Amino acid sequence: MSRINDLGLLIGETDKPKVLVDHHQNPEEFYTYAFWNNEASSTCELIFEWARDNFGLETITKDSVTCLYTGLMTDTGNFQYINTRSHTHIVAAQMMEIGVDHVNIHERIYHVFSVTRSRLFGYCLYKKLEILEDCKTALIYLTPEELEEFNVVTGDTEGLVNFGLGIKGIVLSVLIIDRTEKVKMSFRSKGNFRVNEFAGKFFNGGGHFNAAGGASDAPLEEVVATFKREIQAYREELNAISI
Repeated sequence: MSRINDLGLLIGETDKPKVLVDHHQNPEEFYTYAFWNNEASSTCELIFEWARDNFGLETITKDSVTCLYTGLMTDTGNFQYINTRSHTHIVAAQMMEIGVDHVNIHERIYHVFSVTRSRLFGYCLYKKLEILEDCKTALIYLTPEELEEFNVVTGDTEGLVNFGLGIKGIVLSVLIIDRTEKVKMSFRSKGNFRVNEFAGKFFNGGGHFNAAGGASDAPLEEVVATFKREIQAYREELNAISI
């Protein structure tokens, strides 16, 4: 419920039945009914299966399956994350049989960088990327002033955290952004480093084994300092991961 902010407070106060459809680990227990499977690649995969199994493939429209395929593709990192299973590809194939234009979706998701977004990424990689070599970690953090300088809008920083994992020898990549109302964090890892547990322990977060988020009400400088301090306790674990 906390993921939807003030709306979550309003929904929590009602006595109406609540339905959870989710694939994250340890979901918040606010629901009356649940369709939950943490082995699923995405919530979109679960929704597709629920519609298919209860109403048949013929009832799923092309517009609907376009939305569901988009969620399936992005939540698996274009089918490259550890949550991609053989079953995920079977579901994707069934979606394509309904009429998904996967090439068009890929183009509209991954090849639509604005000039300012391109410059933001270049700035982050050239000026803001910090490597914590003793922890095999890449770190980028951004201030409100930097967001304003590059006219950052919702979605502009999507995927930025993944660039750190593209650096040879890096097993943990972290993006910290001061959104003014809160400091938001994104974590990505390789191997068996559980970023969801780390995010939950120190930054009120959670998510997937190798992909998680967090948030803090503390100032940006304090959040960065806290991360740098706490990650040291995992130095041996991070260095033991060979890639």
